[in-house]
Amino acid sequence: PERLAESCSLAVVNRLGTEGAVPTIFRYERVVIPGIEVSSTDIRARVASGRSVRFLVPEDVIAICEGQNLYRQAP
Repeated sequence: PERLAESCSLAVVNRLGTEGAVPTIFRYERVVIPGIEVSSTDIRARVASGRSVRFLVPEDVIAICEGQNLYRQAP
């Protein structure tokens, strides 16, 4: 961790209901983004039922879920 702390800074993103503690050895900057009230459980349920998760997760995550048939209900 010390080598990593010397070579980079962290971006700390807010999460609803938490402050996000950062180990003191790291340089960091807080990044405030608008909160989206959606849970990982909801995202998995959306994928399982074939509903869109666009704008809720990165495109690469969607591609992985589709490519590996993750969270889909068994036929």
